[in-house]
Amino acid sequence: MHDTAQEIGRLAIDIYADKKAKILELGSMDVNGSLRKFAPDGCSYTGVDLEPGKSVDLVVKPGEPLPFSDSAFDLILASSVFEHDPAFWSTFLDLVRLVKEGGYIYVNAP
Repeated sequence: MHDTAQEIGRLAIDIYADKKAKILELGSMDVNGSLRKFAPDGCSYTGVDLEPGKSVDLVVKPGEPLPFSDSAFDLILASSVFEHDPAFWSTFLDLVRLVKEGGYIYVNAP
């Protein structure tokens, strides 16, 4: 993760999450840094990615809906992942399904 993407992701977490937040990170594998370390103590943090690795809680398959209930998360993070997704518009619609009313989706794409 680029240092600027990490800093802006940290700011998004600082602004939009508290210790009660349920956070989902799409593309969570720790490659040169992770946003997980900025999550407030006590929050629920779930990291998903296409492969197992550091900071990945659940491995998902590309093109399939994410295996969570509707309106399950207060904050969804997708930093530097949409540029790798050949159907990012479908993924985004799935994220909309997963975010609670009044919740936030943070997308950063170069």
